[in-house]
Amino acid sequence: MKKVFVIIACVALVGMFASCDKKCHCKQWVNGVSATHNFEPGEDMKCSDYNTVAEINGVKTGIECK
Repeated sequence: MKKVFVIIACVALVGMFASCDKKCHCKQWVNGVSATHNFEPGEDMKCSDYNTVAEINGVKTGIECK
């Protein structure tokens, strides 16, 4: 019975990694106004590596990726 649960857990784990979304979901901010962009990150890059947001006087400018 334990072997069955281990096999089910392994299959579920492999399924989770196979269904990962490989796209970055980003907002581009220009003078506080945002536009949405989706793209695939470069090799050895994470989505958070593209973050360049700066907020001055409550106004955002730059790119914010998740």
